[in-house]
Parts: sequence; structure tokens; C-alpha cells
Amino acid sequence: MVLLLIFLALIVGCVCMWNYTYDDIWGLLSWIVIALTLLFFVIGIPVARIGTHLTIERIEITQQTVDRARMKGQPLELAAIQQKVVEINQELVTSQYLNEHGLDWWIPDTIMAVKPIH
Repeated sequence: MVLLLIFLALIVGCVCMWNYTYDDIWGLLSWIVIALTLLFFVIGIPVARIGTHLTIERIEITQQTVDRARMKGQPLELAAIQQKVVEINQELVTSQYLNEHGLDWWIPDTIMAVKPIH
């Protein structure tokens, strides 16, 4: 919610600065800062959402690999992928925490339905 308010404030600031004359350096610098921040939001949101979908795909593929290794009874393969499972679970928990506490706009809610690999 806070990010949404900041984004809206930046849009309003950008609109207000549109007709501003650039007689002094502070007007130009403030317009550049507002424009760069808006550009960050416009580029950052889709990239973050794509990254979350990639994380979900990685979790599903890793879970399938673990299940296949368990069915075949290959403890050596399970031991080899255990570190990767820990890393992916940490990334999942981080994404879920960020979704709940402030970056809900950036991270899709589908991440909350994903279960850790076990």
C-alpha cells in the first residue's frame, strides 16, 4: 500500500513538474529524480512478477525431481539435490514474507498458495 501511495505521489509530482521551467538546477534535478523513480516502478514491477512466476516453476520442477528420486530409491541423488531444495525453500519463504509485508503490489498472490518442498 505504501508503494502504491509513493507511486501515485510521483505521478502527481511528474504532472506538476511538466510545465515547470528549468531556470534553476533544482527544478531540473527534481524532475529527473521523479522520472527515474517512475521508470524504476514501470520496469521493476513486471520484472518482479516474472521472477516470482519463475520461482514457482522452479519449485514445481524441483518437487518433481525429488519425488522421482524418492520413488526410485536413490539416496545419493536426494543428497545431491538437498542443498538446492533448501535454497529454493528459503527463496519461497522470503517471497511469501515480502508479499505479506509491503511488496504485495510487486509479488503476485499466487506465491502464497505454493507449499515448500519436503
